[in-house]
Amino acid sequence: MTTSREELVPKKGTVSSVIWNWFAFARSDLDQTTPRCKVCLKSVASKGSSTTNLLQHLKQKHPAEWEKCCAQRNEKDRGTTSTSRTAAKIQSTVTQTFSNCIPYDKNSARWKAITDAVDLWSSRTMQPYMSLTVHFINNDWTLRSVCLQTAYFPEDHTENGVKDPRIDRAIGVCKKAVSAFSYSWKKRRDMSEVQAELGLPTHQLITESPTRWGSRQRMIERFLEQEKALVRVLGSDKKSRHLVPTWQDLVVLESINKAVKPLQEFTDALSGESYVSVSYIKPVLHLFKTSLLQPEEEDAELTKTIKGKIMRYLDDKYSDPVKDELLDMSSLVDPRFRTTYIDPDKVEPVKKRAVAEMMSLPAPANNSTPQQPGTAVQVRQEDAQPPPKKKMTLAAFFKKNPVSSPNQSEAEKIETELKSFLLTPEVDPDTNPLEWWKRHQPNFPRLSVLAKKYLSIPATSAPSERVFSVGGGIVTCHRACLKPEVVDRLVFLAKNV
Repeated sequence: MTTSREELVPKKGTVSSVIWNWFAFARSDLDQTTPRCKVCLKSVASKGSSTTNLLQHLKQKHPAEWEKCCAQRNEKDRGTTSTSRTAAKIQSTVTQTFSNCIPYDKNSARWKAITDAVDLWSSRTMQPYMSLTVHFINNDWTLRSVCLQTAYFPEDHTENGVKDPRIDRAIGVCKKAVSAFSYSWKKRRDMSEVQAELGLPTHQLITESPTRWGSRQRMIERFLEQEKALVRVLGSDKKSRHLVPTWQDLVVLESINKAVKPLQEFTDALSGESYVSVSYIKPVLHLFKTSLLQPEEEDAELTKTIKGKIMRYLDDKYSDPVKDELLDMSSLVDPRFRTTYIDPDKVEPVKKRAVAEMMSLPAPANNSTPQQPGTAVQVRQEDAQPPPKKKMTLAAFFKKNPVSSPNQSEAEKIETELKSFLLTPEVDPDTNPLEWWKRHQPNFPRLSVLAKKYLSIPATSAPSERVFSVGGGIVTCHRACLKPEVVDRLVFLAKNV
């Protein structure tokens, strides 16, 4: 450690901790990476924005200054509590918050990125709404989601898709044909008779729904299944003969179905909100790249084109460094995957980031005794009585104690905890990671906080789209005059109560 008398300068930017009244940086330290104690002028190692080592230095080396620091922290906490109570009384709505913000320029990359990320829904009266949902893991390690607010949002919004005129035409033909059966009981009757005659499954046609995940692919698959019956029924009526699909349309629909159908099962699984899904994204992307979206020899050219476009879209969607870091962290804290699907060159940086995040967290309460990895913490009723003591074996004296040494620094304890987690036995892929963490939280108290933070994130926007379905059942054609604030309250009650 250095004790140079070089002039010290305060920390740049907003200072949130009172500890910076006792620490500063050398003027030559332009990036402000090495804090120095103002009392003894010694350098103190600090990772990222963490102040844990600074607090420990002051506590151990300068007890009198430490007491002053604690007093200032308590005073600041009281002030923060008072401010929070005042803020709670004047909390803004989602709409007010948006109206108070300075908008991005509509031609900027940031505006386009946020627009693409936002999902809106339209009522049956074609009024656009946006719903805000929050997802979290409670103390019982159960995933919960709550709809906070539904706001009227009159802005244009478009979604991404595979753009190809052949695909647009074929899907248009498919929709019109399906619609013809939806509005004609005679055609549905004739359809049943032809199905029986041709030995086809007596299935109804499926209509695409914008708020139903994967409904387009299911519509196309059912259309192809009933193609012969459709052609006969539509062709027998002069008014609907123009709806009979051409062989070119059928080839396009078959290409779409072959490219997209294998992905349906995975997209359905990623759309759940009652179980962990975000940590599956990396493994699923790996499977898409190495298997499902790889072109095959027997694939039609359009099928290969669709697969390529989907893969490029996914690569572009998840190429953002912020998203990639989030997915790496969620994979790391999932006991089923850990570092398996993280780029080998990124494993160490991801570990360091995890340690840095845990360093910034408050020290966990030491109210439970860590267990050996793999053992359950819960006690069954029949196990309430203490088991008879067994004679200590010689090998028991050489077992490693999972509890960190009291002489270790906070950073060393955290690194040891992470290493222990990564060395625990492999977990079956069908294991519920939340149940695993519920049992092993005492073993990894700091890491479990990160697990709650990252594993609560939904993998897709499907949970929000389910709110759209709730809203669609409320704002019907017969209730077209509902005001946005009434819609907000009704959706809130329907979704949360």
